[in-house]
Amino acid sequence: MLTLLLDEKNHWRKKKSDHRVSSRAQDETTDEPKYALVLKRADTAWERLLGLLGKRTLAPKYALWLHPCLGVHTFGMQFSIGVFFIDKHGAIVKTIAQLKPNRIALCWQARSVVETAAFKSDQTEEMKFAVLQALTQD
Repeated sequence: MLTLLLDEKNHWRKKKSDHRVSSRAQDETTDEPKYALVLKRADTAWERLLGLLGKRTLAPKYALWLHPCLGVHTFGMQFSIGVFFIDKHGAIVKTIAQLKPNRIALCWQARSVVETAAFKSDQTEEMKFAVLQALTQD
């Protein structure tokens, strides 16, 4: 079983666990994962160029992983998105909970970006955890 730990520099690190621990945020009422993501990887220039353009919405459980990438835009989009910038070590270096349509976001330290459905700022830690969990499973 894989467990993710937050170290002193706010980097998520993998740690193998000898006991069974769920690494997803659990919904206490249903015992189901509250924030579990299915990643679609966009690693060709064409896939990265298209991104989420033409979509009317993004379901909360789906995310797009743009690799390599250090910036995104929402020109031509009809909805806000959540954005996670990932550095070369796999740590999240910048998070935007709601990037509105017709905006640009950059992070010079980033090597890849994960786009999710927009979320409330008080859900940031749970979403970070879900993104990192999805990345480690890819």
